Amino acid sequence: MDISNLKPGDIVICRDDGGLGSKSPMTRGKKYEVIRVGRAQSGIETYDNYITVYNDNGNKYSYLAGRFITIQDWRESKLNELEL
Repeated sequence: MDISNLKPGDIVICRDDGGLGSKSPMTRGKKYEVIRVGRAQSGIETYDNYITVYNDNGNKYSYLAGRFITIQDWRESKLNELEL
Protein backbone atom coordinates (compact mmCIF):
# COMPACT_ATOMS: atom_id res chain seq x y z
CA MET A 1 0.00 0.00 0.00
CA ASP A 2 1.22 3.49 -0.82
CA ILE A 3 1.37 5.33 2.49
CA SER A 4 2.46 8.69 1.07
CA ASN A 5 -1.08 10.13 1.29
CA LEU A 6 -1.97 8.63 4.68
CA LYS A 7 -2.07 10.80 7.75
CA PRO A 8 -3.01 10.36 11.40
CA GLY A 9 -6.78 10.01 11.76
CA ASP A 10 -7.27 8.21 8.43
CA ILE A 11 -9.10 4.89 8.52
CA VAL A 12 -7.54 1.69 7.18
CA ILE A 13 -8.91 -1.85 6.93
CA CYS A 14 -6.89 -4.87 8.03
CA ARG A 15 -6.25 -7.26 5.12
CA ASP A 16 -4.96 -10.18 7.19
CA ASP A 17 -4.91 -11.31 10.79
CA GLY A 18 -1.88 -13.57 10.60
CA GLY A 19 1.65 -13.06 11.64
CA LEU A 20 2.28 -12.09 15.20
CA GLY A 21 -0.32 -14.14 17.07
CA SER A 22 -1.80 -12.99 20.33
CA LYS A 23 1.03 -10.54 21.06
CA SER A 24 -0.45 -7.95 18.72
CA PRO A 25 -3.79 -9.20 17.37
CA MET A 26 -5.78 -7.62 14.59
CA THR A 27 -8.98 -8.70 12.91
CA ARG A 28 -9.27 -9.13 9.15
CA GLY A 29 -11.82 -6.68 7.75
CA LYS A 30 -11.81 -4.47 10.86
CA LYS A 31 -11.33 -0.70 10.67
CA TYR A 32 -8.38 0.88 12.46
CA GLU A 33 -7.53 4.55 12.89
CA VAL A 34 -4.04 5.55 11.82
CA ILE A 35 -1.98 7.03 14.65
CA ARG A 36 1.32 7.38 12.85
CA VAL A 37 2.71 6.68 9.37
CA GLY A 38 6.31 6.11 8.36
CA ARG A 39 9.22 4.33 9.95
CA ALA A 40 9.21 1.98 12.90
CA GLN A 41 12.12 1.46 15.27
CA SER A 42 12.90 -1.94 16.77
CA GLY A 43 16.08 -2.01 18.81
CA ILE A 44 18.78 -0.62 16.53
CA GLU A 45 16.85 -1.46 13.34
CA THR A 46 14.65 1.04 11.50
CA TYR A 47 11.96 -0.15 9.08
CA ASP A 48 10.09 1.84 6.42
CA ASN A 49 6.42 1.70 5.39
CA TYR A 50 4.81 1.10 8.74
CA ILE A 51 1.43 2.18 10.08
CA THR A 52 0.82 2.55 13.80
CA VAL A 53 -2.67 1.77 15.11
CA TYR A 54 -4.27 0.56 18.34
CA ASN A 55 -4.58 -3.21 17.96
CA ASP A 56 -7.38 -5.43 19.33
CA ASN A 57 -5.73 -5.45 22.77
CA GLY A 58 -5.85 -1.65 22.84
CA ASN A 59 -2.07 -1.38 22.52
CA LYS A 60 -0.34 0.98 20.13
CA TYR A 61 1.57 -1.17 17.62
CA SER A 62 3.30 -0.64 14.26
CA TYR A 63 2.48 -2.96 11.37
CA LEU A 64 3.69 -3.25 7.80
CA ALA A 65 1.55 -1.03 5.57
CA GLY A 66 0.88 -4.00 3.27
CA ARG A 67 -1.36 -5.49 5.96
CA PHE A 68 -3.88 -2.70 5.37
CA ILE A 69 -5.98 -1.16 2.64
CA THR A 70 -7.40 2.35 2.74
CA ILE A 71 -11.09 2.59 3.43
CA GLN A 72 -11.58 4.22 0.02
CA ASP A 73 -9.87 1.29 -1.75
CA TRP A 74 -11.87 -1.17 0.36
CA ARG A 75 -15.15 0.50 -0.62
CA GLU A 76 -14.16 0.44 -4.28
CA SER A 77 -13.29 -3.27 -4.13
CA LYS A 78 -16.66 -4.06 -2.52
CA LEU A 79 -18.51 -2.09 -5.20
CA ASN A 80 -16.54 -3.95 -7.88
CA GLU A 81 -17.53 -7.26 -6.28
CA LEU A 82 -21.16 -6.17 -6.63
CA GLU A 83 -20.45 -4.92 -10.16
CA LEU A 84 -21.75 -1.43 -9.39
